[in-house]
Amino acid sequence: MRTPLPSPDFDVTLGERAVALDPDNAMAVFTLGISLNYSWRSEEALPLLRQALRLNPFVPNYYHHFSLSCREIGRYEEGIAALKKSLQLAPNDVLAYMILTSLYMYAGREEEARASAAEVLRINPNFSVERFFARGTPWKEGPRRDRYMEALRQAGLK
Repeated sequence: MRTPLPSPDFDVTLGERAVALDPDNAMAVFTLGISLNYSWRSEEALPLLRQALRLNPFVPNYYHHFSLSCREIGRYEEGIAALKKSLQLAPNDVLAYMILTSLYMYAGREEEARASAAEVLRINPNFSVERFFARGTPWKEGPRRDRYMEALRQAGLK
């Protein structure tokens, strides 16, 4: 039996309170943004994640989640551009290359997706899609997770 994830509304409510208390706190704004994104509210998350990046443009993880939000609402090119900035900060960031791979696949740019997937394997030759999703994401099931996994596999990751 699977353990259900905590109610996303709980996290969103706490995030909203944190942002209300300190609207210029990049971490509070970011946390609210990712809570919304993981609650399937990516459209609402995007401006918050953009704000977190404006407040602190030196955190690769902020770019990751901004790009995930872009991906979920079909703004692939914007997500790709953000990840390229992230990779300037952390050139061997396997997560950035994973998300970039999925964005390229979603955008129909298969050759670039394969090149990005090759970077994932260069950095981590033992990378496994199954292992990552078992450990690395709150999306434990569902169509978004399945589509993400399939995009990575189509680009050449196993």
